[in-house]
Amino acid sequence: MRSMLPAHTAIAASRLSHCNFPKMPADEVVHDHSGIAVYLSGTTRLWMGMDYTLRRGDVLLIPEGMPHCSSGESDGEMLGAMLCTGCMRPPWAEPLKAAFNEVRRGQPAIRHLSDEALAQLEIVFSHLIAELAQDPQPLMIDGLMSQITALILRATPLSVTQTASSPPVIAAALSFIERRATDQISLSDVAQHVGRAPAHLAALMKRHTDRTVVEWITHGRMAVARQLLRGSEEAIESVAERAGFASPSHFHRTFKRLHQATPSQWRKLHR
Repeated sequence: MRSMLPAHTAIAASRLSHCNFPKMPADEVVHDHSGIAVYLSGTTRLWMGMDYTLRRGDVLLIPEGMPHCSSGESDGEMLGAMLCTGCMRPPWAEPLKAAFNEVRRGQPAIRHLSDEALAQLEIVFSHLIAELAQDPQPLMIDGLMSQITALILRATPLSVTQTASSPPVIAAALSFIERRATDQISLSDVAQHVGRAPAHLAALMKRHTDRTVVEWITHGRMAVARQLLRGSEEAIESVAERAGFASPSHFHRTFKRLHQATPSQWRKLHR
């Protein structure tokens, strides 16, 4: 499990040269956020359920919790965005989440852009990187992410038969958790939704994502909690309830354990 979102930020973006994913088989990784990679030049070989060869104009969608690694040498340049799935905002959140979930269910992970669309996307990405490097304004971020999402969804999906890199039950469980994490769901609820015994699902999830079901549920709740702490004046008790915690004290203990600060301290620091 590797996170590339520093200090619990909602989004990060960068331009990378000669980017290598971890080598297979020993270094297969899983992220606790979603990722977008836009290839500008060179060739990259990647395994994510199947071997992909990525070239200029290809857009790779990496869903939260999906194992992947390099299957060969990489060269060239790419644009990358890392997104806290629970922090995605309207109007771009739902269509982009739907695209990630399609990849989880076995649809192609790559879309291809025309030269014109790639030039547009590169400009918008550059504006996003510049905006995130200063005091980012939510309205500007939403506008840029809406453009990026529209260009990606308009791109042509790769015409291959995709083999899911983890069992379909994992994809279904993670999608359910994304939608329902704040509803006080439990391992039993997730297991019932995917039609598996709780112990069986727990073992599968840990083996394929390096996190337990409960950890993924907590991850989703914390994303919502951080968004509320950073962007609203709601009382801590209200944040705890809206994030799906049974009590403010439980929220307080869990938040402090994961962030090394109380919710009030974290809010003050990140504002």
